[in-house]
Amino acid sequence: MPDEPDDQPERPVRQVRYRRAFSERARAAAEVGLTLYEISRLLGVDLDTLNLWTMVYPEFAAAMRANAAARNQRVEAALYQRAVGYEHPSEQLFLTRDGTVVRVPTMRHVPADSVAGVRWLERRDPDRWATSRGDEEAGVLRIRIENDPDAPDA
Repeated sequence: MPDEPDDQPERPVRQVRYRRAFSERARAAAEVGLTLYEISRLLGVDLDTLNLWTMVYPEFAAAMRANAAARNQRVEAALYQRAVGYEHPSEQLFLTRDGTVVRVPTMRHVPADSVAGVRWLERRDPDRWATSRGDEEAGVLRIRIENDPDAPDA
């Protein structure tokens, strides 16, 4: 189809009718932290259908909300990994002179991301790390001056 970008996954061609069994499958998927996209693939529907079912069928909507903590933990773990850096298995491809492709397993290092680290700390220890976003956006700099009792009088 000319209107769809090339990088979009292809949509199912058949129309899927809602069945109550989908609620239980969606609940189980939500409880282990699957994303909406992953749940839609599991049920064999596109995201539009998943959203429609959520609006039309209350039991399906409740199933989709099940255990949001698992999804939050998944994001939290990913943010933490991004903040401290991590390694993951990968492979490099080499082409020999005779045209043979050789795959070599490697480990890829993803360096720590300081922005992710600050965000992690802001949420974990807001008293020490939270910034006042309203003042920053307005371009206001607030300075708190405290008297040092041990400093000599000038």
